[in-house]
Amino acid sequence: MSEYFKKGFRLLLQSPEIYFATLLLSVLNLTILNLSKFVSLNFLLWTFINVVSYLIYISYSFSIPILFTFKQQKKKITPTLVVDTSAPLLKRLILPMILLVLLFFIALSIFVIVAIQIYGPHKQPPNLFGNIFNSSFPQTFFTTALGTSIVSLLLFIGIYFSIEKFGLFVSIAKSMKLSVKNLPFVSQAFLLLYVSYILDVFIYGKDPITSQSYLLKSFLISPLSAGVYLWVTATVLLYYQSIKRNTSN
Repeated sequence: MSEYFKKGFRLLLQSPEIYFATLLLSVLNLTILNLSKFVSLNFLLWTFINVVSYLIYISYSFSIPILFTFKQQKKKITPTLVVDTSAPLLKRLILPMILLVLLFFIALSIFVIVAIQIYGPHKQPPNLFGNIFNSSFPQTFFTTALGTSIVSLLLFIGIYFSIEKFGLFVSIAKSMKLSVKNLPFVSQAFLLLYVSYILDVFIYGKDPITSQSYLLKSFLISPLSAGVYLWVTATVLLYYQSIKRNTSN
């Protein structure tokens, strides 16, 4: 690991407030996601609650680079500061996320139509990726690597969206461009995330997502997952700040 990861880990250790805020929101998000197991809710109401929960969590996730910069400036991270930092990002996220969902459903519809045309209405098309928890070892490693690769290309999206104040789609494009330009660093982040995701996959085993054991394991894994995520986020921020300094000189 490069020196940035050591510095990122030190920054994480100096930021217990950010860690516990992230862990708390992660657990709350998991609880809301599984709310239907404990409370009888209308499907539309349950869906609406989940969408709002995810938007809040994503906006908070995008605010983490700013919170780390506050920590670098020796500012005290309070609940009020977290809300004041995340709330404007939430407002900026709503319309782009609605558009992303629409694009996803359009792409899914096109895929279904093409699959029906190729395989016929009564045949099931081959499952290229399968259920990651029930697939063979090679398929599991491949699927996890593919997902981690996508995440690695978006490492800088929170920085561009929150600190640089670009729109969501511009932030995605800029993050992918910068990631490709800095593959040696990104490959190290990929490795750390990949190991973390593989551990998660094998801890979950073949438990169905709807099972109580899956939910329990999710709560148990959350402290480690939050730590790895924040470590990578802090490291990416330090690396980006180094690029900015080198560019301005």
